[in-house]
Amino acid sequence: MKNNSNDAKVIFRLFGPWQDEQEEIWLTKMASEGYHFVKCTKPGWYTFIKGESKKVKYCLDYQASASEREKYRQLFDDAGWEYAGEMNNWHYYRKEYEGTEAPEIFTDNESKIQKYKRVLMFFSLLLLSLGVLPLSISLLVRSEGLDFLRGFLMGMGSGITLIMVLTMSATLGRINQLKSRY
Repeated sequence: MKNNSNDAKVIFRLFGPWQDEQEEIWLTKMASEGYHFVKCTKPGWYTFIKGESKKVKYCLDYQASASEREKYRQLFDDAGWEYAGEMNNWHYYRKEYEGTEAPEIFTDNESKIQKYKRVLMFFSLLLLSLGVLPLSISLLVRSEGLDFLRGFLMGMGSGITLIMVLTMSATLGRINQLKSRY
C-alpha cells in the first residue's frame, strides 16, 4: 500500500499484550472502513492510510527471538499472509479474503498459549531488569546526601514492578482462559 501523507491518519489506542485479539478485531474493522494499517511506531500510536474498504483479516504474533523471526515470516508468507509491520516484538500480518470465514494464523489454543508464554518470558526479563534492579540499587544507597536518589529509584522500581506484575497476571489469565477451552 502506498503512503500518501495527505491520506495518513494517526490514532492512539492502547492494548495490553493479552488483548491482541481485540487489537486484531479493531485493525480488521478499520480496514473495512477504508483505513489500512501502515505502522505502529510506539505502543498505542497507529498510522493508517485512507483507501477503499476491504475485507482484510489482521493477525498478530509475538516473537522476540531474532533467530526465529525469518522462519516465522516465511511460514506466514507461504500461507499467503502479508507482513504488515512490527512493534516491540509484535508482528502484524494481514490477509485479504472473501466470504464470511476469516482466515486465522493460530488454529489451536496450544499455539496461542505458546505465544503468550513467549510474552511472559519477555516481561519476566523486563521485570528483573527494570523493576527489581532499581529496587535493589535503592537498598544499597545508604548515604544521607543521596536520599532523593534512593527515593526515586524505589519509586521507579515499585511503579515498574507493579505494571509488570499486572501485565503478567493478565497474560496468565489469558493463558488460563485458553487452557479451560480444551
